[in-house]
Amino acid sequence: MSTITAPLSPSGIGHAPIVGRNHRTAAPRAGMDVGHVLSWALVALLLVAGLLLSWLVGSSVADEPAPAPVTVVVQSGDTVWELARAHAPAGVSVQDYAMVVVTHNGVSATALRPGSVLELPQ
Repeated sequence: MSTITAPLSPSGIGHAPIVGRNHRTAAPRAGMDVGHVLSWALVALLLVAGLLLSWLVGSSVADEPAPAPVTVVVQSGDTVWELARAHAPAGVSVQDYAMVVVTHNGVSATALRPGSVLELPQ
């Protein structure tokens, strides 16, 4: 509680303490108003929706199996570069895909043997 002084007489001589509450020491309201409740409910709803959406998107991407590799029998005159150009997935450069083919199959990029079988990952 705070103490407020007030004059004893209309002339202003002498003061007596008045004990009571003012606006700074008033007790807080018991509940929140409707606007605050709706605001917090909206925040909670958006948070739950975001978590649910990220879980759904994440699980659908992770559940998709990788496409099966394409099997190619090397013909006379074939090069890794030509095979990469013909079979590179969309968005992958021919140069990067050629390196993937060489690494995946353990072959030399310059010495393919006709009749050998290569797996081309997709």
